[in-house]
Amino acid sequence: MIESYQPAQLSDRMETIYQPQLEEWRGLDSKAECQRISTGLEELMSMAHAENFNYPVDLTAFPDYMLEIEYPMDFSLIKNRLDNNFYRRSTAIQFDARYISTNAELYNRPKTEIVKCARILTDLVLMIIQNKKIRFITAKRIFDSPIFHST
Repeated sequence: MIESYQPAQLSDRMETIYQPQLEEWRGLDSKAECQRISTGLEELMSMAHAENFNYPVDLTAFPDYMLEIEYPMDFSLIKNRLDNNFYRRSTAIQFDARYISTNAELYNRPKTEIVKCARILTDLVLMIIQNKKIRFITAKRIFDSPIFHST
């Protein structure tokens, strides 16, 4: 005997949708955290030093980039993912943010200005992610930061 097909009910589908757990967001609301981090990242992206990291690398200018970099990352991609609630855990945002400096270090010579900027900007993004009190980044906060002076 063939059983008849019953389409899934809305309540059945809602039960299968992923719901972020509080411990995955340090006890904070995931949507509010994504919005807060996105706001800070948007401000960081407006800085001149962030320009090289705001959008994907131009493959016409650097055709070998994809041969050397396995996981390309840029701030606009992270921001887009935040704005669309893509991330299931705050640690996933940190993972993507770290690829900004990792990729710069892999593709460029050590101690170049672009590598230094990538490290500083990555550290600033990580500060935004990890410190729930940070909503906005100011130039004074950045240039007074020990991060800026230690790299």
